[in-house]
Amino acid sequence: MKAMMIMICFLLVPFIAQSKFGNLTDTNTILPLQKLEADSTVNKLLAEEIGFSITEIEASKYFQNAFYQYVEELEIRHPDEITAAWVEPIPNIKGHIRFRSKAPNIVIVELNERDLLGNKNIIVYEGGGHSRKINESRQALVVKMLEKNGYRNLETYFDVKTNKIIINLYTTDTAKYTNSGLVKKRLIEQIKENTTPPDNEIANLISSKDIKINIVRSDGPIMELQSIVRGGGIFNSAVPQCSGSFTLYNQGILTAGHCTSVYSYTNLSGGTVSVTPAVSVSDLSGDFGYFKHQDSGLAEYFTPSLSKVHFRASKSSMQGKSICLFAAYTNQASCNHTIEIIGVTVFAEHLGWNIGNLVKVTGRNSGKGDSGSPWHTGSTAYGIHTGVNTYSEHSYFSPVVDAEGFLGVRIKTVEIGR
Repeated sequence: MKAMMIMICFLLVPFIAQSKFGNLTDTNTILPLQKLEADSTVNKLLAEEIGFSITEIEASKYFQNAFYQYVEELEIRHPDEITAAWVEPIPNIKGHIRFRSKAPNIVIVELNERDLLGNKNIIVYEGGGHSRKINESRQALVVKMLEKNGYRNLETYFDVKTNKIIINLYTTDTAKYTNSGLVKKRLIEQIKENTTPPDNEIANLISSKDIKINIVRSDGPIMELQSIVRGGGIFNSAVPQCSGSFTLYNQGILTAGHCTSVYSYTNLSGGTVSVTPAVSVSDLSGDFGYFKHQDSGLAEYFTPSLSKVHFRASKSSMQGKSICLFAAYTNQASCNHTIEIIGVTVFAEHLGWNIGNLVKVTGRNSGKGDSGSPWHTGSTAYGIHTGVNTYSEHSYFSPVVDAEGFLGVRIKTVEIGR
């Protein structure tokens, strides 16, 4: 694989460099400046948490949003050609795109015509191997084989930066798993020998060089689900209590799938609403569910620090993007989080089941009772809080767009400009 070092600032950086973000207009960027992340309060909170200026944060976040849209456009125009795309965390203004083989000539031509090369803000790589769909299928097959062979207490995902399937195996039996090379060798043999059609075609696309296994000494479970037993809160029940995230058009509330036996919802303005469990899932599809209620006037979203927010969209995640959590039960708002990995599967031995399709983010600013809380970027909904990694400063959430698709629901939004 080679990096063409085609660095493009097709959106905003030349203007930022000259004018500190102040002269951006609808005519000198691809994205209209309609405050898609209309979140001055969020930016102020993030500035306080990480120490960068609001100007730097606005510029970096604007780039992240515009880059995301550009990649979406490229994927429509050139399906199955992009293998990965990610941005670098705030305050950086840099994105990466990896093409499966050669970058389409028309992309290079149009960027040259715009005189947008040379600013070193977007790196284009060629020869990235398999398409995203194939990489997802390879990862899914590895998960299937790990599950079939009884592996427990692990985290696995496809790393877009290294193009490898990563398996972090947490174990107290270091004698059995002392050599990660032998563990990988056995896994590859099992994939080749025990796979049947149509999975055998994908199995042929997995080799030892495609997998990296890390053995981690552990004395407990890898994940803590942040439900809480008894004690009052957002969702009330006699068993695990959780928080609500986003309200739905069908008079429902999204929460984590592992939250069950809920009978009422208390919003942060003090009102209590009766709720009825509708649909929930906590397996390899994700960790999400929703509860129905009869209060048509229930506010879309309340947080003490952010005031009332009407969400304008729900989006898929992109690695490197800045994101916020409102931990509803413990009443904490934090924005010092970066999306680190997408498509994570956790084998949680102590729970008795495995949870897939998670997003892993930096930081742990939540506690018991915060399962189901909203991950967002101010006015854009991204995720539903699941829990935290017990061995590192990381949290997990399930993507809102996946919850909407799987559950057949849609979160309440407002039109841009309102």
